[in-house]
Amino acid sequence: MSKSKSIARDMNVVSRMQTSVAEWLASENLLVSSLIEERVSNLQVARMVHAFVACTAMVVWASFSLVGTVLSLLWFGLSLYLCRKGGKS
Repeated sequence: MSKSKSIARDMNVVSRMQTSVAEWLASENLLVSSLIEERVSNLQVARMVHAFVACTAMVVWASFSLVGTVLSLLWFGLSLYLCRKGGKS
């Protein structure tokens, strides 16, 4: 019986954590919103950072390897697609 209570309590913790993360992702990012004077959510900022990191990787790999450059180009394209997709599922 105590094992089922422990599992239920763990599921409740995970559920609350998922809710907290979802609320944080939906909330407004004040820094970026004030810079571009438009409402921007934390999820949108995370997607922009993802695109920036992918672009940086593509530029770095361009000096070393064609294969790495092509893979990072694909990664960058995917990150831009996710940015364009926005909040739509």
